[in-house]
Amino acid sequence: MSARRDGKKLRYSVGDPRVADLVVLAGSPAADNASAPTCCTRIVDGQD
Repeated sequence: MSARRDGKKLRYSVGDPRVADLVVLAGSPAADNASAPTCCTRIVDGQD
């Protein structure tokens, strides 16, 4: 890992390209289930 200052920002980079593959793979399950929260309805206590 290396860091570079760009004004007020600090930019990090990772030298191992396999890390980018891991980030992409980690996002896949989230993308597959992105519509799940929109299909749920709110359950209110005391109402049938």
